[in-house]
Amino acid sequence: MKQPKLVPLTLSVPEEIRSELRTMAAKKNLDHPDKVTSAAEIAREIILSYLKEQ
Repeated sequence: MKQPKLVPLTLSVPEEIRSELRTMAAKKNLDHPDKVTSAAEIAREIILSYLKEQ
């Protein structure tokens, strides 16, 4: 299946949320060192998951 085109989206969150997203990304990077995960990628996964449930 072809991946949909990703477009940039600027999002502002409180510092605490950013820190939590960074921590989640760091844990994922430790679990899967062959693939780099960013806080933005974690946020995207959360948003897309939420929208699919709607």
